Amino acid sequence: MSIGNRNWVRRKQWGIVWRLALLCGWLGLAQAQPVAEDETAQACEPASSIEAIWRPWQAVVAPLVREAPAKVVARESATVAPEVAGRIEKLPVRVGDRVAAGDVVAELDASLLRLAHDEAAAAYAAAQTRVAQAKRLLAQAERLLAERVGNRDNVAAAEEQLRIAEREAAARAAQRAQAEWRLTHAVVRAPFAGVVTARLAQEGNWVAAGQGIAVVTSAEHEVVAQVGDDQAAELAHAAASPRFVPFVTGHSSALTSDPSSDPAAEIALTWVATNAVRDAPGQRTTVRFRVTHPHPLTAGTVGRIRWQSSARIAPPEAVTTFDGRVGVWVRRNPTAPPHFLALPDALPGRSAVVALPSGWLPEETQIAVGRQGVLAWAEVGARAPRSKSGAACQR
Repeated sequence: MSIGNRNWVRRKQWGIVWRLALLCGWLGLAQAQPVAEDETAQACEPASSIEAIWRPWQAVVAPLVREAPAKVVARESATVAPEVAGRIEKLPVRVGDRVAAGDVVAELDASLLRLAHDEAAAAYAAAQTRVAQAKRLLAQAERLLAERVGNRDNVAAAEEQLRIAEREAAARAAQRAQAEWRLTHAVVRAPFAGVVTARLAQEGNWVAAGQGIAVVTSAEHEVVAQVGDDQAAELAHAAASPRFVPFVTGHSSALTSDPSSDPAAEIALTWVATNAVRDAPGQRTTVRFRVTHPHPLTAGTVGRIRWQSSARIAPPEAVTTFDGRVGVWVRRNPTAPPHFLALPDALPGRSAVVALPSGWLPEETQIAVGRQGVLAWAEVGARAPRSKSGAACQR
């Protein structure tokens, strides 16, 4: 074969090889392109478990319920004691007895006090007689002076005798009043309506003035609790609305319209006052409540108070992460664009306290919730997502 023929054969072979290489490359690219498209589609395709569902704000976001330990205390409690010394003659009350204001709790032996009172009354009567006699003598001396029979010295002496008699009568009156007071206070009475919770003496005991005989506790109760300053303000505001704050005994959590029929049910309360003095170590404020309905509560009963805060709480399925921030997706109304509401103190997948932007109406606002507690910002429609390869996803 000539040299020319050999060169032509070589050129023919190289042309075939080059065409085969181009064909193989085109086939490989055609085969790889569906795989890349499938990967992009899979990366962009949202999982059904993260589908966002728009729901009314009020149906999803619930009021935040707060609690604080509380205790039932008597509104008043007093140790009843005599104001005079003596021997207890009668002690008619027993522990558990109910007494009204002014009821007799104890009577002291008043025989000596009665004698002292009688003596003081007699001395006062005698002093009054001497005053009357001194007045008659003064009137006689003045008449004689007017008739020019007597003199001024007799009148002055009569006036002095009257002053002495009147001073003595005033002293005897004070003694009689003191004797009457001592005799009256030999009977010990209840200072207010309540229940006798303790007897500190027995009949026949000698007691000194001020020594306790019995303890009377008011039948009216209050519920006291220690809360933070912000919570105290909430409770005061709740009572002024007016709103009822239930007292929980720990047996039931159902609020009843008539709690007196069920001692274990929650009991409606009304706010009474917030103490100005705070518990310094814990920086807590004491709040007091009155039981709204009659209820068989006893002093010393412990439990907790529960109230609805003005704050609102979003459920875990509404809390998500977007651009490194934790928050919730909301929209002002069903036709408005979505808005991401960041919650700085929230954690993804946990309940969080939320508040609507100023001017938004709760009855029109919607919030996005996700299935299985996960939300994808792509599902809310904030922006077009991209696949891992960086290719834009089709919306």
